[in-house]
Amino acid sequence: MKGWLAVVLGLGLGILMAQSVVPNHAKADIDLFALVRQLNPQGIETPATKQTVLPVTTQVVPYQDLYVQAAQEHGLDWALLAAQGAVESAFNPNAVSTAGAQGIAQFMPMTWASWGQGGDPFNPNDAIPAQARYVKYLWDYMSKKGRPDYAWAILAYLRGTTGALRLARLDSDSVGYGYVQQIQALAAEYRRGTAGDD
Repeated sequence: MKGWLAVVLGLGLGILMAQSVVPNHAKADIDLFALVRQLNPQGIETPATKQTVLPVTTQVVPYQDLYVQAAQEHGLDWALLAAQGAVESAFNPNAVSTAGAQGIAQFMPMTWASWGQGGDPFNPNDAIPAQARYVKYLWDYMSKKGRPDYAWAILAYLRGTTGALRLARLDSDSVGYGYVQQIQALAAEYRRGTAGDD
């Protein structure tokens, strides 16, 4: 029990120290899992189960297992789905935008009614599979309209299919280009984080 308490206190102290030396604009980038791995790379014995819980090394993002499963079911890239979750809500399942978008995937209520299959937009177990279904639909739809690049599906997620189709091309002058670029860059980071893991 004392060892567990020491690890928890050490972790808390480490986070406080890290936050005190990190500039305000970068505090959101603190990787809690990296701190745990640095404190104890062999794992932590939990007092309740007396079993060793290894630090997460293959889990690059929150809800990664859900993203991987949903992506596999629909022939999508899990890292792009997860990056959308990061950009849309910072992986916050309780997020609500000022426009009324809800949950980790930021579904508008009318869109959720079509793609949520009766689930809860605030439950990642419902929202992430719905996100995958919707992205797959958008990708297929945009492909049929002559825009087969996955970037167009990402843009359509943000702007809707009509808004995306209004653009002749997707470049730095396009509304939503930064959104697409941010998702693609994050997805590349997530993929590198799991390189070599099966």
